[in-house]
Amino acid sequence: MKIAICDDREDDRNALGVTLFLLLFSIITFASTIITNIATRKREYAMLQSIGMTRKQTWLMVLCESYLLVIGSLTITLILGFLLDRTMIQILVNAGVFFLSYTFPLVLFVLYCFAILLIVLAITFFAFHTMQKVSLVERLRIAD
Repeated sequence: MKIAICDDREDDRNALGVTLFLLLFSIITFASTIITNIATRKREYAMLQSIGMTRKQTWLMVLCESYLLVIGSLTITLILGFLLDRTMIQILVNAGVFFLSYTFPLVLFVLYCFAILLIVLAITFFAFHTMQKVSLVERLRIAD
């Protein structure tokens, strides 16, 4: 009996490891996308600031663009995740595994959303402020 308990705990650790790996992968992907977006649009932001857009307005624009990307991603994750979970449970129940049931992990999903939003805020903040360290004139001179 103890062996079965150890195997269940090991399975839980493996599942947690895969979940953490996927979470880390998604965070790295978001970071890469946001940093690339800001880096490739340095000159555009410099032009907008040179004709009167304030630093705060530019920051809010960059932040809104990043959050639109996150909201789209979270929406797709929610829809596809729910559909795939329901489908997999239905397939397993039809195959004779009757002890399975599905409950949506709402608390975990909300925590995941908040974590992603905070991480994206931090990444956007650091990428934007790194870009702002370069003078406006130098950013306007950057050749495409």
